[in-house]
Amino acid sequence: MWRHITWATDFSELSDAALDFILPLAKRMNSKVALVHCIPDIAMAYTSGQLLEPLPAEIPILLGNMLAQMREEAIERLEGRASELRSMGISAEVHILQGDAHHAVIEFAHKSDTDLIVIGTKGIGGIGERLLGSTTARIIQGSDKPVLSMSQPRKPKFDNLLVPTDLSEASSHALSYAIALAKLIGASVHVLHVMELLEAVGERETIDKLEVMVKTKLEAMAEAANGMSEKTHCHAIKRHHATEGILDFVDENDIDIVIMTTHGRTGLTRFLWGSVAERIVRECSAPVIAARAKAFERALSKAAS
Repeated sequence: MWRHITWATDFSELSDAALDFILPLAKRMNSKVALVHCIPDIAMAYTSGQLLEPLPAEIPILLGNMLAQMREEAIERLEGRASELRSMGISAEVHILQGDAHHAVIEFAHKSDTDLIVIGTKGIGGIGERLLGSTTARIIQGSDKPVLSMSQPRKPKFDNLLVPTDLSEASSHALSYAIALAKLIGASVHVLHVMELLEAVGERETIDKLEVMVKTKLEAMAEAANGMSEKTHCHAIKRHHATEGILDFVDENDIDIVIMTTHGRTGLTRFLWGSVAERIVRECSAPVIAARAKAFERALSKAAS
């Protein structure tokens, strides 16, 4: 399923943790791993256009030398990790990109036909900073590939996958992807719908009926995704906000990976970037695989070919 994995790193501890988390699955799937680091094009930023012209002749040279040093140091660090992977029997290759990190990573993943991008959600500050809301968010938003991000270090474990759904067609693609992955690695799939704002409603009988309808819908979605079995579990819970319900469910049910679309329907349950999806990626204690519905659909089609 993941023939080619791209690990985009800023050399932060969280980036390393994201790679360490995915390595057992990379080995199991015989994946080739591309270890990628992007350095900023400082020279171009200050010597193109009319920003600071005319510059003394030595400044572009000094900036070029600085970038060359950054490149050498990055290659050395990446080769160190690549050697570790190769000693584990995992095929690994090193790539240095240059420019805006999110554009460079998205373009590399597309051209290399990667199946999964792996990143951390927080960086190390300064030029290397990769904070959610900038590079990580832009990669998830702009990529045509699923993106696994990690906001907290996590030991590799792959027993329980969670698919939060707003019952939309868009989220059904994430469910199909999760079921395909679960069958490959022997995991259980939990399908969750959070019934927002309903825990305070007084009409108990009406809410109970709605909950039954939601669970029936979830089971139908799982069946359509060829995944309704003893290892597929459907849940409907009531919370004031979807995000809190999802985060609580992850912690209370020992979820190992969350798989979700970044966009769904609007209304009571919002899976729009900037609300639910963004907060889950930023705050979830488990790694999150997030993508647009079309990205999941393409990934499934490729895996089946």
